[in-house]
Amino acid sequence: MFGAIAAMAWGVHDLLIRFVTRSLGTIAALFAVLGLGTVLMAVVILTIGIEVDVSTNRLLLPIVSGLAYFGACHGLYRAMAIGPFALAAPIIAAYPVLSVAWAVTTGTRPALLDWLATAAIIGGVVVVSRFAKEEETRKCSTVKAESRRDTIIASLYSAVGFAVAFAAGQAAAADQNEIAITAIARAFAVAAVLPFVFVRSKPSDPFKNPGRIVPLVLLVASLDVIAVTSVVAAGTMEAPELAVVVASSFGVITIVLARIFLKEHVAPIQWLGIAMVFVSVMILSTRY
Repeated sequence: MFGAIAAMAWGVHDLLIRFVTRSLGTIAALFAVLGLGTVLMAVVILTIGIEVDVSTNRLLLPIVSGLAYFGACHGLYRAMAIGPFALAAPIIAAYPVLSVAWAVTTGTRPALLDWLATAAIIGGVVVVSRFAKEEETRKCSTVKAESRRDTIIASLYSAVGFAVAFAAGQAAAADQNEIAITAIARAFAVAAVLPFVFVRSKPSDPFKNPGRIVPLVLLVASLDVIAVTSVVAAGTMEAPELAVVVASSFGVITIVLARIFLKEHVAPIQWLGIAMVFVSVMILSTRY
């Protein structure tokens, strides 16, 4: 269930982030979303009265999670900015493979049905991303080799970042409240992106059209916090790595929403991929 919540939140988040990025720029958008997310977490913690343990022995994993999440988001934003979606999305969406592989090395033994559902989710995401609109395919062929290389590199470190961030966050959830863990991780993610804001962003960028963009950034930041907290919360349940797998279907959800609200083209074979993902998500959701 937690994975499904994360997938829905990130699906809407990715649809809206396009508008935020166009208004603020990549780095400023990343800083705004992470920064507002941190503020939201602080408000929730103070309102509910959640204890945040920042002792050294409980601080390492949230820090690792936050820094890895910054790297993952930076790679995601960069890959989508410089390369075709059909090239970047399948690589980034494959991060659950690393999560499940890590779980296996630490002693977890998923059942055969779990492996099949995991493979179907990843395969469905690849199918949906690969068979893009014909116009997009033609654009992919004109991308320079250097840009394609940079896109692949950014997508790879994004996938690794997501896998590490969620593994560290879920491991930390065994000793501390998941909201507290997310807040600590988010604070260090903001600290990591801050130098890039001063170096690469114009001072006026975050304040462009504030009346229109601030509510949108607030919504996007809220969705991101809900998604990350849901994945981290799964760390207290059986087979948390499968929540990460289910959450990886967010790309498919974004495409469905774009089809509904933006009237973007979806090829028949892409609907097959979408069906693969959602059937597999339902299987895993009923089992864990």
